[in-house]
Parts: sequence; C-alpha cells; structure tokens
Amino acid sequence: MSESVDLIEFGPFRLDPARHTLCRGDTLVPLSSRAFDILLLLVEKRGRVVSKDEILATVWRGMIVEENNLAVQVSALRRALAEGCETALILTVPGHGYRFVGEIARPAPPAPPAAAPVAPPPLPTPQPPPAVQAATTPKTVSWRWPSLYAAGAIILAAALLLLWRGAAPPASSPPRVAPRLSIAVLPFRDLSDDRCCDYLADAISDDLTTDLSHIPGSVVIARESSDVFRGRALPTAEIGRTLNVRYLLEGSLRAVEGQFSINAQLIEATSGVHLWAERFTVPRDHLADAQDGIVRRLTSALGVKLVDIEGARAARERALTPDALDLYLRGRSILDRTDTLEGMTQAQALLEQALAKQPDDVKVLSELAWLLATKVNNFVEPHPADDLAAARRFAARALALAPDDPNALAAQGAMLAFDGKCTEAEHLYQSALASDPANIRALTGLVVCHGSKAEFRDMADRLATLVRIDPEAPRKRVRYQQLGFAELMLGHASDALPWLERALADAPIEPASAEDLGTAEWARLSLIVATRQTGDTARSDALFAGYRTVWPHRTLWTLQAYTPKKIAESEGFAAFLAALQDAGMPKFADETTDWGVQPSSPARRHAMLSPTPLAVPGVPTIRTEALAARIKAATGLVVLDFGVGASLPPGARHMTLDPADAAAMTALAAELRARPQPVTVMGTGALDWRGYDAAANLEAQPGLSVTWYRGGEEAWARAGLPARDAR
Repeated sequence: MSESVDLIEFGPFRLDPARHTLCRGDTLVPLSSRAFDILLLLVEKRGRVVSKDEILATVWRGMIVEENNLAVQVSALRRALAEGCETALILTVPGHGYRFVGEIARPAPPAPPAAAPVAPPPLPTPQPPPAVQAATTPKTVSWRWPSLYAAGAIILAAALLLLWRGAAPPASSPPRVAPRLSIAVLPFRDLSDDRCCDYLADAISDDLTTDLSHIPGSVVIARESSDVFRGRALPTAEIGRTLNVRYLLEGSLRAVEGQFSINAQLIEATSGVHLWAERFTVPRDHLADAQDGIVRRLTSALGVKLVDIEGARAARERALTPDALDLYLRGRSILDRTDTLEGMTQAQALLEQALAKQPDDVKVLSELAWLLATKVNNFVEPHPADDLAAARRFAARALALAPDDPNALAAQGAMLAFDGKCTEAEHLYQSALASDPANIRALTGLVVCHGSKAEFRDMADRLATLVRIDPEAPRKRVRYQQLGFAELMLGHASDALPWLERALADAPIEPASAEDLGTAEWARLSLIVATRQTGDTARSDALFAGYRTVWPHRTLWTLQAYTPKKIAESEGFAAFLAALQDAGMPKFADETTDWGVQPSSPARRHAMLSPTPLAVPGVPTIRTEALAARIKAATGLVVLDFGVGASLPPGARHMTLDPADAAAMTALAAELRARPQPVTVMGTGALDWRGYDAAANLEAQPGLSVTWYRGGEEAWARAGLPARDAR
C-alpha cells in the first residue's frame, strides 16, 4: 500500500490514508478495514484496471482467500459510496478486475501562517564588573541569571511526560463511563513454535473487529486503536480506561500437527474478571475456510454472551428505571437462550416496552418483526392475524429508516417469504449477508426458502454454515433435524443419521398423542427412514413402534399434505413416504372412524392435528359420496375448505382466515347470507379441528344452513375424485 498521507477528495468524499477514514462532508462513512484498503488501492491506481489477484495480494497480504470475500467487500464499498453520487465510482471489468473512475483531487496545503511582527532588538545583557568578567572569561554561560530557555525546556519535558503517562483529568471532570456493549479486540497472539502465523492472527483480530460491529447496539474500537497495545503487558483496567470500553477480547492461536488451536477470553476491563472463554481447533489445510470458521464461530458465541451479560447487568443496575437499550438487551438475552412460545412472549413484552421508549429504533423494530413472524409460523397462538400485521408494520418501518441495515433487510425478507415470495426474499437476505456474512436471520431465511423450493443441496450447505458459526443456538436441534432431512432428500441416508441422532440426543420425551407436527416428530420420522434406507430394519421397526405410541393417528397423506408442495413432489420425499409405508404407517385415515372424542365448545381453541368427534352439535355431517353427488348436480352448494388446500373439490373455496377469529367469521357469515345457499364446511381431514370449528362458528350465525364434511381433503383424495392443490 502507498505510504502517502495526503488527503484525497472525490465527489462529496474525503479519504484520509493516515487516519484510515472516509468522510462524506463532516460525516464519517463506516467501512471495514478491508473495504478501506481496497478503496485506497483503487483510488491510487485511478484510471487503470486493478486485477483481482493484485487486490487480494495487496489487501489480504498474501493470505489464501476466496474471490467471494473480495466481491462482498466491493459490494459493501459500492453501497457506502452510492449515497451522494449519481454515477458509480467503481466499475467492474469482467474477467479482469475493478477500476476507479471518480475525479480525484488533493486539497491544497494550508497557507503558511502570516509572518510575525519583527521583535525589537534585545536589551544589552548586564555585564559584571571587570574583575569578575576576567575571572569568568573562559565560561560561555552566566550562572548568575537563570536561563529562560532552560526553564522552558524543563516545563515542556514535564508536560510531555505527563501526557505520555496519561495525566489524570482535573478533579472537577467526571470520570468517563464506558458505553454499554463496548469492546476492544486486542491483537491475537501467534504462539506457534516457529511464529509462522502472525499474519493469520492479525487477520483474525481484524475480521473480528469488523464482524462484532454488526451486533446491534455494540461499540467496537477500531483495529488501529487496539493495535497500540500489541505486546504491552498492561493492567486491563488501564487499557479499558484508555480505550473507554467495558470489555476486552484477547486470544491466541497455535499451529499444531495440521490444525490450529484457538483460545479466546472475554474480560471485564475494570475488574479483570474473565467472563467467558472458548477453546477449539480447526483444520489447517484450507486456510481461508479456517480463518472464516474461527471468526464466525467467535463472533456468534461472543455476540450471544455480550448481550446476555449486558441484559443481566441492566436488570441489576436499573431494574426499576430501564431505558430502551436495557429493555432490548434483556429481550435479546431471552431469545438467545430459548425458542419456546413462553420465552418469545416474555421477550416480546420487553421489546415492545423498548419500542415505546424509542419508536424509531431499527434494531428493536427488526427484532420484533422477526419474533412475531416466528411465533405465527411455529406456534398455535391467540392472535396470529394481529401479530402478523404488526410484524409487517415493524419490518417496513425498520427498512424505511435503515435501507442497508442487515437485520432490517432480513426482517423484511421474512415477511416476503411468509407470503410465498421467496425469490424476492432471497434478494434481501443476500443483501444482508453482503454487509454481514454471519447474519443468522438472513442465513435462516435462506434455509426456509431453499427448503420450500426443494433446493436440498443449498439448504444443507446453509444449515452446515449455521451449525458451524452458531453452534449453541437455542434452535440447534431444529437445524440438526433439518440438515438430516435435507441429506435424506438428497439420498444420503448414512450422512443423515448422525445429524438426526444429534437432534434427538437428550431430547425430552413427548407426551402420548402429541399434537405438534414439529421438530421432534420430523426428527423421529427421519430417523425411522434413515435406518431403514441404510438396511437396519430391526432398529427402524423398533423406532416406528415407539413413534406410534406418541403419534398414533398419523397417515402418509397427512405428512404429504402438511409438507411444502415442492418438497412433497420431490423424488426424495416419495422415497421417504415409501420407507414409512414399509414400516407400517397407513396411507389414509377413514372418515367414519369413531375415536371416542366428545363434541366440544367452539370457544375452545383446538389443535389442528388431533382426532375429531363424529359430529358437530346442531350441524349435519355429510360423507364423501353425498358431497360428490351434490357437486355433480350443480345445486349451487357453497363449499368452504379451511384445510391446507392439498386436495380441494371442484368449486371449493380455500379459506385462509382463522375459524377462531370471531370478527372474521361474522364478516364471512354476512357475505354468505347475501346469497342464501347451503354451505358445506370442510378441513384437511378427520384429524383436523379447523373444519369442525368453522362449522360450529358458522352454525351459530343466524340465517345460514350449514353441513360439515368430516372426511375433508384426505377422504376426497382417498376416493380418487378430481381435485386441485391450492398450496
């Protein structure tokens, strides 16, 4: 890199190589150190194409890295330069590299200060008497008069000494209070016997500094400031006071027998107490992957720990007077430790209080949007429509306030994915990852989108990344199960086994007749299939017998219906169902089966996936043959399907509203009364309460003639009648 320290101006920007800063007017433009070095190199080579190899060799100092790292940094750099410029300043030359095309200028040096007025000639120095003068002639300094120059030099030296030692502030100045979530990454040390990896230790420190800055609410000290303390054995309190941070991260690496051993410690600067430590090894053979894995793993684990520590500290120090950041940290701390509905509800209350105190806080808006969408998608909860509407508002507001914020982009992506617009969602997720490659929300969103489109290889790769960089997440069991399932869909049963076993290791025992078609059930189903496909039929049979004690009513059609359409139509899923059928799972449920379930009040919130009664009180039950005859006769019958939409009879209307939503059902009843016709209500099948609840609620509305088709989509599909898939 050039050693020039002159300021460089282009457009509205001012580049300062000496201070490693880029400003737009008086505003500092945040850039990672890599992006800054790339910009400086391109500016200094203005007008010519700088090859990718030259950039990698110069900026990454000879490290072996993938070109994707360069593309990510250039993308972030372009976004930073886009504001205030109508045309692109960095052009891509396909197959060659990049070229900076902006007009640059170096500011004129400041004018020399005006000449000082000419001082009058000095007064004559008093002379001693002749006798004394003769006695002192060989001496050049008179000791009878104190030298003003000597006194000035002594004062200046004393002042410099005080500055070097860090003079204490005046007694009247209050001590500085380090910001919450403030941290400095001290230079990592290379402890290898041959000191072979100093450059890698520096790169890890550099990338950690950049990545930790993506933690919402964090204050991370620039690498150059932390680098001052390289090799200096100073008390942590002194370093923390000098840098004005609460926490210090120090670490080391050692190259041993084909792998790197990594140690890292989080220290409270004031007390020197070690708050967290991590020790692990990574293979040495792929250096770029090793560096990436080290940084991502430390960033993820440390981000969770910092938020947890600060959340607990806020609860202790300001339990009665929390501010917006306190509440946010406490809510995030809960979410980092649990993914239960109860935990999410507690975190939601704290985040809503934070938003009330600071309505335009992007990090709170983004977190709330993601939380509410997750609740609606994963749990049966009281107000799904209201929560989803709020999630949409929060996500849109966050993105409007901060169009480039990774978490705001990921939150808005989740809203699009919820509506089935995964292509648009993926663009937002990729934009989030361009500036924050370890963004958990964006990576998770991509997993969902890849899965819904049956892109199993991409799904498995994203999940492997999440498992590597976020190994202790509350949802790690979900990721293990999803990764095992993806490998099964790819036909890799032996690769799926260890992930599925990890998903079920020490898992709690589900109650008999569990109603949730969730992670635990899919993990057990997948393990039954994996063991069968690898030839261990005895174990598969035993696993299936245990499965049926918990989920005795599942059918192959039910699993297919509740699976995203693209996955359900894949070859891998067909083999999945075939293995379960071989184990003994029935294909369909019988619509006439009496499970001994008693009718229940429609006010009770029912589970979707459990046996229903034979009849709804006051509502006639219709069978498949009778419904088919009515539809064929075209008698003007209205058929409303509240199921998943996997097998809709001709002319049936697929309903997405919640049957327990009283206002929505009242509005629907008013619409139906406007054209009085008989109404038949159905759901996914006899193992689905949505159709039952809808029939009961509509029967309670005056002026309607309602019948209930208990068999629903499953019985219709079993009969082989014409149908459409509305999923």
